[in-house]
Amino acid sequence: MHFLRTHIPFLLAITVFLALILSSTVVFYLPRLLLLAVSFSIFSIIAVFLNLLSKQTAFVLVFLSAILFFLMLSAPYSSAPEGLFDVVGQINRKNPNTLRISPVFFLLDGEKKGDRVWVKQRGEFYFSRDEEQTYYTGDWLAFKGFNRQYSGINFLSSPKYRQPFSYPYSPSLFERVNRYFQQKAEAFRRFVFNTVGRELGQVSTGLLLGLGMDSKTRESVNASGLSYLFVVSGFHFFLTYFFFSYALSFFRTGRLFNLTLKLLFALTFLFVSSSSPSALRAFLMIALYETFRFFDYHVSAYNVVGISALILLLSDPSIAANAGFQLSFGAVLGILLLNDFLKRLTKRRLSITVLGSLLFIIPITSTQFGSVPLLSIPVGFLLSISVIPLTMIALLLSLFLFLMKLTLLSEFFLLGISPVLKLNSLVVEFLSNNKGTIPITPLTTFILTIICGVVIVLMIAFNLYQSEKKRHEPPGPRI
Repeated sequence: MHFLRTHIPFLLAITVFLALILSSTVVFYLPRLLLLAVSFSIFSIIAVFLNLLSKQTAFVLVFLSAILFFLMLSAPYSSAPEGLFDVVGQINRKNPNTLRISPVFFLLDGEKKGDRVWVKQRGEFYFSRDEEQTYYTGDWLAFKGFNRQYSGINFLSSPKYRQPFSYPYSPSLFERVNRYFQQKAEAFRRFVFNTVGRELGQVSTGLLLGLGMDSKTRESVNASGLSYLFVVSGFHFFLTYFFFSYALSFFRTGRLFNLTLKLLFALTFLFVSSSSPSALRAFLMIALYETFRFFDYHVSAYNVVGISALILLLSDPSIAANAGFQLSFGAVLGILLLNDFLKRLTKRRLSITVLGSLLFIIPITSTQFGSVPLLSIPVGFLLSISVIPLTMIALLLSLFLFLMKLTLLSEFFLLGISPVLKLNSLVVEFLSNNKGTIPITPLTTFILTIICGVVIVLMIAFNLYQSEKKRHEPPGPRI
């Protein structure tokens, strides 16, 4: 099939993701995997001889299946032992209540009796942070604490009488730049809190940068079903990037200089915001899209998504099990699938394509959190096309005025949008108390996953059929 041959980066990313997920949840044995691999290869060869598959398509399928089997067998990341250990790890990312630690080393018994050795652990690790202690991305933590696992994710904690201590180290230039912007983001958070108060300040910095919310507010946001608005994602990057590109269009600049400015702006926003998987995905997609466009190279949106996912998965395989990673890429794939489906069905572009994200969000949230969005779907959609864009632009202007030391003008924008921020706060409070999301049973989760899976498969089949049909249509008469 033509799609297989022209979307190898996308298909490779899907293969790597599936292999990582399967290897972390299912135990595979070499004889069984070899039998499956040989059977699939024989099936592909027979299909080529019967003209059911072209040689190129068969090669792509065998290549992808070989990668899938190899990764499942090698288990790129596995579960770490549970219990009390001496732990050393580097702070990879700061979250509201936890620190993501990678790499992580446990002090374990060696091969010889009495030996103690540091062993690198594979998996996704989070450490319960102390709100009174200051942490910096890149610093090393050393502590004696407990490791407990929930849904394949490792959660580290240290008793109060064994507080962790941090080892600062000499960071690289990239890390120093990142730390500088983190400090600026923290200074802006304090400035916003002093200007509009703690309640509206949490809404402001949460919407713009995905940080600054305490545990109570975070729980309320999660219960409302609007958490995607308070995590820096493609939606945030699109709004801020579109605003910057529009402002840049008023100036005459060369293509290379224009590209450099846009990428620097996107990188700066990534540094200032919380560098979550969704933010990294959005930055990579924008950087790849702009780079390909600069060289006048047409690339499919699916391949841009695939390359972005591959970069993140290869840099940190354990991120495959991260709910933020799954929701971010799942939402984009759902939008792309529904957009292609409606475009081929109606021959028009419709704004409701954003609802395609629910095809992946519903199964993921029901599996990971035991709940699904309800009232948050229509309310979130209305907010996303009305109030939120204006709020984001005003907050972005306030941030840049603050960074330029124009604090009075920055305060002016913050105070000017205070009524809108209050409205957002009231909406979150209302939805958190009135079925913004609803809890569901494991059986309902299974049924919803099957339904969404069937819909996705039917949409993919329809899109592929229409694509092949159009490709084999004779060209129209030339005038």
